[in-house]
Amino acid sequence: MQNPYVLSADPCGSSSGSAISVAANTVSVSIGTETRGSILCPASSNAVVGIKPTVGLTSRAGTIPITHRQDTIGPIGRTVAEAVHVLDAIVDFDHNDAAATGPAAKFIPRGGYTQFLKEMLEEFGHDIFLAAEATNGIGDTELKSLRNLSREGYVKLMKKYKLDALVTAGPGVAAVLAIGGFPAISVPAAYDKGVPIGICFSGLKGSEPKLIEIAYDFEQATLIRKPPIFLP
Repeated sequence: MQNPYVLSADPCGSSSGSAISVAANTVSVSIGTETRGSILCPASSNAVVGIKPTVGLTSRAGTIPITHRQDTIGPIGRTVAEAVHVLDAIVDFDHNDAAATGPAAKFIPRGGYTQFLKEMLEEFGHDIFLAAEATNGIGDTELKSLRNLSREGYVKLMKKYKLDALVTAGPGVAAVLAIGGFPAISVPAAYDKGVPIGICFSGLKGSEPKLIEIAYDFEQATLIRKPPIFLP
């Protein structure tokens, strides 16, 4: 499969077909499966929105999971709103995957997830967003911190600093999220010589409502995504 933005670029996987079909406007939305990065990475690489739900929020019945501890089913769309509408349709308790969907059902908000599609830029602080835009990106110090994250604990980090979300360029924390069954949303953020790069917002189990608010706000503030032009 080829990346519709730059045909020679890596489309990533394993849900590459799901991401490419949405990016190339072949379909409006699709479903991906993730063990470690298989939704987040192709979403980032193909300028689409991918949601990796908390493990158990969506049923794996009918799939062949690599590991029941990590595998999850999630939506891919061109926009946060499209992906969230699909998420609303696929979350529920399922007797055929009761071991996972039973404990996670408590995270599903009354009224669904679309209620969180609202702009919260004033609350999150536009000044902080502008300051982040002026940074130099990920260097050796930041990479070392990401490696330490898996050793010292994602939950400990989030709770110690009272974080709503951990923000990273691309799907670099996918392994950490996979081990803990944590949710994340990838949103188009930039292009490097035509190749898309996504920004990933991740959080603790059941934090999808807050992640949706943040992802939607970022999307509406930046409006980065553009249609593919199939460069060689």
